[in-house]
Amino acid sequence: RYNLDHRLGSWIKSGCGKKDPSMRVVYIHGSVGVGKTISAIRVANRAVMDGLVTSFLFVREADLINAAKQMYGPDADIHNRTLERARKVKLLLVDEMFARPDAYTDHVSHVVGDLFAQRFEKKLPGLFTSNEPPMWGSVFDQRVRSRFDLVSWCERIVSKDMRKTDSKRIHEEESVA
Repeated sequence: RYNLDHRLGSWIKSGCGKKDPSMRVVYIHGSVGVGKTISAIRVANRAVMDGLVTSFLFVREADLINAAKQMYGPDADIHNRTLERARKVKLLLVDEMFARPDAYTDHVSHVVGDLFAQRFEKKLPGLFTSNEPPMWGSVFDQRVRSRFDLVSWCERIVSKDMRKTDSKRIHEEESVA
C-alpha cells in the first residue's frame, strides 16, 4: 500500500491531475481489504484540506446505478439530486466500481456514462476503487470508454487482506486481556 500512497501523493502534487491530464482520473483496484477505499478517502480529504478542490462526494457505484434506475420513479427528486451532485462536485470518489456489471442496463449505461463524460469535458478529477480491473468497454459506449482511456491511470494493489490481519490482532489482544 505504500506504493499507492506514494502515487496518490504525486496525484495531489499534480493538483489532482490539473498539471498532468493523464492523471486526472485514478482507478485503484485489487483484492478485498487491501486499503483501496481508505487510501482514496484519505487523499480526497487531503485534496480538500490543501485547497485543490472545494468539495468531494463519496458514492458507491451501486448508488449511481440505483439513482439512474429510479430517476423517473416516486423519489425521482432524491435520485436526480444524487446524479446532479455527482456530475458537478469538484472531486468524485466512486467506490466499488464494477461490483455488479450486470446491473448496467442500456438506460443506466447511458445515464452514468453521460455523467462521467460531462465530468471529463469539465476536466473534473475522479477517484475510482474496485475489486475488479476496469471494465469500461463492457458497460459504456465508445464515447465514454475513449475518455477513460485518455485521462486515467490504473493502480493494481497486491497485498494481504488487512481486515483479516487486524481482526486476528484484535482477537489475540482480547484473549491476552
